[in-house]
Order: sequence, then structure tokens, then C-alpha cells
Amino acid sequence: MQLPDKRIDDAVVAEAARLYAHRNEINYVQSRPFALKPLPFVPGELDCSAFATVCHFVAGAPDPNGRNYDGQGYTGSLMSRGVRCAESDLDPGDLVFYGRTTLAKPGFPVGSPTHVAVYDGDGGVYSQGGPHLHDRMKRHPVKYWTINHYRHY
Repeated sequence: MQLPDKRIDDAVVAEAARLYAHRNEINYVQSRPFALKPLPFVPGELDCSAFATVCHFVAGAPDPNGRNYDGQGYTGSLMSRGVRCAESDLDPGDLVFYGRTTLAKPGFPVGSPTHVAVYDGDGGVYSQGGPHLHDRMKRHPVKYWTINHYRHY
């Protein structure tokens, strides 16, 4: 399955790669609202879901949270949008969800993913680190951690 505009897919991945190149300037922080500004801005703080959202924002894609880019999106809002798919159906810029919650929290029923990363289109993901302040963004193979599910946007 391919999005109608492959240029947007490629732009999402290009932004993930650009932010990865600046990873030493970006601290892992769970804070809302997070900054959404055009290029060449590099946010000083992001968590995994903010990272995914920023990549889509800069690419000109629709907000994967469905919140009109209000800076309040989180893993729960990301997983409530898009279309669940198989790994073989992933397009560049789609999201891979990892882990499973063991205790229910608002917006996160038991079994919900605890982490999200941006698929690079070549068997890997860009992943904003955590949970510590100086944990940096990394590139990993898709299956670097327990997969919860894949989502096509």
C-alpha cells in the first residue's frame, strides 16, 4: 500500500534523518505542548511521539495524531489514527509501535504500546531515545525490540 504522494513519505524520512544528524542537540523529554516549527529549527527536547509528529509536520503530511498539530499528540493519539498493517505493507514514514503496557493508564489500556519509531523504508527505524534526559536518538533494525504493531499513515 502506498500513500498518494510518495514525496511526503520521503520527506518524513528525510526529516527523521535530519533530526538524527542533530541528535546530540535533542534531549529526551516528555513535555506538552512540544515545539512545531518549520525548517531549519531543531527542537531541543522531544520524546518518541513528538519526534514522529515533528517528522510528519515538517514533511507537510497530515497530523498523524489527528489533532491539527496542536503539540499535544502522544503515543496513544498516534495509535488511534492510521491503519494497522503488516510489516510488509510499511511505507517510508509509517510508524512502528513497540512494547506493551502492563498497567492501564489514561489513554493506554493494558497491552498498549510504550514506544513509537519512524520507519525508514529500508528495514530500519529512527527512534527518539529515552527514558533519560541525555538518551539520544538511534537508528535500529525494525525488530530491535518487541513489536506491538505497525501503522500506515
